[in-house]
Amino acid sequence: METRTLIATNADKAERKIKTMLESARVVNEKLSILYEVEGMEPLKSKEEAIEFLRDPATGLEKKIVESFGGDFNSGKRKLNGKVLAGLYNIPFDDILSNFRHISYATVTNCDLDKKGFFTVNKETETAIYEEMKDYIESEAEEKAFQLQKDMADAVTNYIKVFDKLEFPLYENQRAAFEYLGIETGLKDGEIILQPDIRYIRRRLNDESKQKTFLERVKKFN
Repeated sequence: METRTLIATNADKAERKIKTMLESARVVNEKLSILYEVEGMEPLKSKEEAIEFLRDPATGLEKKIVESFGGDFNSGKRKLNGKVLAGLYNIPFDDILSNFRHISYATVTNCDLDKKGFFTVNKETETAIYEEMKDYIESEAEEKAFQLQKDMADAVTNYIKVFDKLEFPLYENQRAAFEYLGIETGLKDGEIILQPDIRYIRRRLNDESKQKTFLERVKKFN
C-alpha cells in the first residue's frame, strides 16, 4: 500500500494516558515545590537533570545546594560538600530529602519540564500522544487480516447479543476466547462490543514470509 489508512483514532486511550501523566507530574511537583521553597534554590533546568535528581535525590540535592549557594566558597581548589553548605544556610537537608524517598522517576519519564522546574505535558507531547495512539493499516496483508477479524468480531458480537449481553467483568472463558482470537473489547452506544486489533494483527504478520503465506491462504477462500 502506498498510503496508510486510518482505522481508529483511539482518542480515549490518548486522553487516559495524558491524564495519568498529568497526575504523576502533580505528585512529583508537590515534592519539588518543597525543594523550591528554599530561598535562593536554583530550579532544575532540564528534564535530564530532573530525572537524574529523582533517580538519586541525595546526590541531586547536594549538587543543587552547591550550585545555588556555593559561589562564595568555591575557590576551585576544594570540592564543596552540599550537606555542609546546607548546615551553613540552615537548609533542612534531611527533611527535604525525606520527601523524595518514595518518589519514582519512572512515572514522569514521558513528561516535559517547564521553565520553573516543574513537570508538565506540553502541547507538542499531547499531539504526539494522540498520533501515537492512532491505528493505521499499512499493508495489503494487514488490510485483509483486519477485514477478516472485523467480520469475525461483528459476527461474535451479534451472536452473543442473541443469547446474552457482554458486560464487565467478562467471564474467564470469554476473556480466553477473545485473547485467542486476538480481538479486543470496545464501547459503542454504551454497550460493549468486540473489535479488531490491528496491533495484534501486525504482531502476527511481523515478517514478509508470514505476510506472503497469509495472502496465499486468503486467496483460497476468495
